[in-house]
Amino acid sequence: MSFQVRPAANADVRDALAWRVRRRQYGAAAGIWAEWVAGQTAVEAGPRLYPPAHDAPPGREVRNYLTRKYGYRIVYEVTPADIVVLAFVHVRRRSTAWLDRLSP
Repeated sequence: MSFQVRPAANADVRDALAWRVRRRQYGAAAGIWAEWVAGQTAVEAGPRLYPPAHDAPPGREVRNYLTRKYGYRIVYEVTPADIVVLAFVHVRRRSTAWLDRLSP
């Protein structure tokens, strides 16, 4: 399986980090970055170990990796050939914007 991160997911991470840095929360920014990297590693190693996304469309294997401390989820799709990271969103946000990031 190949492992891919969509540019929009990288932009989500960049935005989360920038928000913390603007508020001079440098330790939190570093922690979020560490959770992003750890999450990618975990998802790549065991993509089906994490729960299905409750807001995924039927017939798609979309899953969530929940970060441990800062309340983010890594939303990714598992296909027979790929693991595709779609988004990095805070769990308090009911963002379904990532649905537009699914391939047809």
